[in-house]
Amino acid sequence: MSVSTFIRAVDFFKAGGLDTIHLMGGEPTLHPKFPFLVEKILERRLNIQIFTGGVIADSLLDALDASSLASDNLNFILNVDLTHSSNDMLLHHQEALCQRLSKKITLGATILHAAQDLSRLIDWHNRWHTAPAIRLGVAHPIAKGGNRFVREPQLFNVGALAERFCRKAIEGGIHIEFDCGWTPCMFSSFFMENSPFASQIGQRCNPIIDVLPNGSIAPCYALSHINDKKLQNKETRDNMVAHFETELEPWREIGSKTDCTTCAYRNNGICRGGCVARAMTRGMHPQHKRADNQF
Repeated sequence: MSVSTFIRAVDFFKAGGLDTIHLMGGEPTLHPKFPFLVEKILERRLNIQIFTGGVIADSLLDALDASSLASDNLNFILNVDLTHSSNDMLLHHQEALCQRLSKKITLGATILHAAQDLSRLIDWHNRWHTAPAIRLGVAHPIAKGGNRFVREPQLFNVGALAERFCRKAIEGGIHIEFDCGWTPCMFSSFFMENSPFASQIGQRCNPIIDVLPNGSIAPCYALSHINDKKLQNKETRDNMVAHFETELEPWREIGSKTDCTTCAYRNNGICRGGCVARAMTRGMHPQHKRADNQF
C-alpha cells in the first residue's frame, strides 16, 4: 500500500468515528515505511493495534520513535504459532517479542482443529506477563478459496476446546476475546447461559470494513473479493457498512451451517448466522441454486 493511500485510509476511518486503526497483513511490519506510518496514526490521536506473526527485527522496533513504542495507544496482537515444537525458530522470535514488549502484547491464536493444544497461550502469558487477555479465532474459509479451515462437522468440537480453555483462563484471571464467526451452536447450553464470555458469541459477523493495498474497500479479509468500492471523498464508513450489509444479507439468510434456518439461537436473534464467507462456501446461491462458478 502506498503512503498516500494509507493516509487516506486512516483519515477515512477517523472521519467514520473509529478510535483504533488495525494494521493487518500479511505482516504489516514488513512495510518499508512502517515507523512513519505508525507516527502518522499517532499524530491523529488514534490507537493502533498491530496484528503480527512476531518475526520483527530488533532494528525495526528500535526505529520506532521511543515515545511511539512507549505510548499506551500502540499495542500488538501476536498470532502465536501452535503448530510447531518448542525448538522452532518462529517460536523463538515470538517469545523474544513477548519478552521485549511484555504488556504491549495481546496473545492470540487461530484454531485449526479440535485437537490443538492451547496451553502455550497461558504459559506464555504467565512467563512474559503479556496483557491479561487472549484473542481466540477459528479458521473460517476465505470465500474465494485456497485456505485451510475448520469443516462444519468439527465446529462443535472446536467449541468444546474453547470452552475448556475459557475455564483455565478464568482461573488465571485472563479475559478471552472471541474473534468473528463464533456461533452459539458451537458451545454447550451451559456455557451460553453461564460464561462471562458468552455475550461475544453469535453477533460478530458484520462488515468491519477493510481497505486493501490498492485502495479498494471490502467488508472483511475473508470477503476481500467483494471490493467494488474505492476510497473516495464521497464514501463514508457508515455508507460502506450499510452497502455491504445489504449486499451480504441474502447470504446471511442462508447461514453458515446447514441447520441455521431451524436454529433457536438464530430465530431468537442471539446469532446472526455465523461467518458469511462460510455461508458462501456451502456452494449455494442466495436463491438456493448451485454456485459452482460463484468465485
